[in-house]
Amino acid sequence: MPYDVGGVVEPVALTIALDDWAKSVRRWELVLNEKAPITDLTPDGRKRKRFFSNGVEYMDLIEAEHGIRAGWSELVLKTKDVDARVKALKALDVPCTKDPNGDMRVAAKYANGTDVVFTTKRPRIKGSDKFQKMNPLPYVFDYAVHDLKPSVPVWQAILGLEGIRTPELTDSARQFLMHHFVTDGETHAVGLMQLKPDVGFIKRDSQGACQKWILNHLGEGMLCIGFLYKGLTDLNEHIERLTPEARELLICEAPRSYMMGENNITHPATTGGVEVIVARHYEGWKGDLSSLEQRDD
Repeated sequence: MPYDVGGVVEPVALTIALDDWAKSVRRWELVLNEKAPITDLTPDGRKRKRFFSNGVEYMDLIEAEHGIRAGWSELVLKTKDVDARVKALKALDVPCTKDPNGDMRVAAKYANGTDVVFTTKRPRIKGSDKFQKMNPLPYVFDYAVHDLKPSVPVWQAILGLEGIRTPELTDSARQFLMHHFVTDGETHAVGLMQLKPDVGFIKRDSQGACQKWILNHLGEGMLCIGFLYKGLTDLNEHIERLTPEARELLICEAPRSYMMGENNITHPATTGGVEVIVARHYEGWKGDLSSLEQRDD
């Protein structure tokens, strides 16, 4: 199966619902060492923190309550051909609905716990050009799924790519079956994560423990967002800038090495139901998945 490099769609906005909102968003800010420039309310009255990035126009952390559970998210995808995405989904009997502004939407129950919105234009937040953009790049969005087999075709239709069955070399603990899709823009990839049926004992300071907690407590949905820090020779350069409270939120005693670089993670139980990853890539890694040997199905 050929590798697909360069996406049909570009992630341009993301909204995530967090439990215990006030404490959780404060912890996100501590771990990222970033302050959200806007704190306000959503149109339906939920508390919201708004971050801005160069590619992802906004990343909103909103209050989970009533009809919206922790771990729910909304992913906005810019594409030149919305009709092609809708047609591909219709072929799988996945319905799309039209928003009042004309964008097309896939409901979360069809896309592993996240609403997906297709648009032809980048969203614009009035006055956002005056605010400082985030230093770390939101470079990967991974979703916790029970089973890759029914999930992958839906996301192939959503993203317009076959993607790849991600090699084990990218999973330092060898806990997961994974499928990733390279996207356009600042975000490198969107991924689906399934625990191996024979994974065995899962220690708490691992991503497998985060996945298990999410599926047991919240159901399928966003597992993690990876934030990439550029210009570092060692991830500890970022970690050493953090407060003691922030460092305590990182569950690995030291950054974990894997094929592309090194990272450290929070447990979703402490950051509102979603895992936060801080990462750096090794010098020379360009994010080209075509250089990796694909895992067999």
